Amino acid sequence: MSDDLNMSSILGTNFIEVNAHKMVSDICVEMASLCYEELARDNKFYRKNPQYRGKEGERRFILHCAPTLRFAARQYLTERLNSPLTPPEQRDLIFDALLKDATVPTSAKSGAE
Repeated sequence: MSDDLNMSSILGTNFIEVNAHKMVSDICVEMASLCYEELARDNKFYRKNPQYRGKEGERRFILHCAPTLRFAARQYLTERLNSPLTPPEQRDLIFDALLKDATVPTSAKSGAE
């Protein structure tokens, strides 16, 4: 996962917001994008899921998948938080994001800042 996530600009402005802190939401979107890339390597994926063909299909897949990855995104950030390779200033940002994300309910559509 990259440190400078800006999947909204890659996938289109205001494409998706997972109900989570922005850092967590961005990780969810990137994870969903990586899942799509892996699945898209196999034509069977498209035969079984024709709605996910092309750029619009990729966006549809990420829109469907990203909200399901909040727990995995939090785990990833927790691992980064505990890694000795993570710079202290980045640890502070991750800690703050995880702390704030813990207060965000899972049912709304907007991300927390």
